Amino acid sequence: MNLDRFNKLPKDLQEVLKKRAQETERIPTENAVKTAESELEKLQKEGKRLCRLPPVQIKQLFDLAYGVTWKQVLKDDSVYGPQFINLSFKTEIH
Repeated sequence: MNLDRFNKLPKDLQEVLKKRAQETERIPTENAVKTAESELEKLQKEGKRLCRLPPVQIKQLFDLAYGVTWKQVLKDDSVYGPQFINLSFKTEIH
């Protein structure tokens, strides 16, 4: 939806749209988790081993990936990029 049009909506409708957008974002994440679980099970049946990284390394990789991603978001859109980043971290995925 165009931001100007969105801003013209009554606040209660804006909140409904925001909430529904956040709920909709969960669907691809849930599907990705299901796919990953299925693939892991398949690999284990083939005799592959799972190698888990220590939490410190996981955090390093996570921070690196997000740092590169958010840098690009800010470069691509200095006006809405910061807002997008802020909204992204307000939504918890369960």
